[in-house]
Amino acid sequence: SEVLTYILKKPEGQIALSEIHRVLTPNGRWIMIEQASVSGRKSESATEVLVINDYVNALSKFFKIERMYKVRSPDFSTTTCKFIESPKVSFSSFKWLTPCLAQYETWLVNKAPESYFKKTSYYEFLIEASATKAN
Repeated sequence: SEVLTYILKKPEGQIALSEIHRVLTPNGRWIMIEQASVSGRKSESATEVLVINDYVNALSKFFKIERMYKVRSPDFSTTTCKFIESPKVSFSSFKWLTPCLAQYETWLVNKAPESYFKKTSYYEFLIEASATKAN
C-alpha cells in the first residue's frame, strides 16, 4: 500500500509504478483512490498539489486507464453532517446508514459542477487501470 500523492513526482513514484506493473499479470487490474486538486490547493498532509493529468501522465507509461471518477470531497453534505453530529443516532443505525451516506456523498461529488472543485482544497478520485504488456 502506498499513497502516490506523496511520491508521484519523485523517482520513487516511477519505481513504485514500475513494480506494481511488474507484479500484475498482463491486463491485470489495479484500483486506487488518490487526491487531486482543481483549486491549486491540497490537503494538509499532501506534500504538493497534484492534478488529474499528473496521474494520467505517470500511469500511462505502464497502464491503460479504464475508468476515473470523483469519489469524495473533503466537505460532507449538510445531510451527512447532521447524521454524524446527532447524539440520537444508535450504533446499529450508524452501521446501517453509513454505507448509504457514503454512496450519497459519492453521488453528490460526481454530480457537482467544476466550479465546486475550484473552491475546495482537493478531492479524491478512483482510478481503475489495467497493466499493459511488459515494457
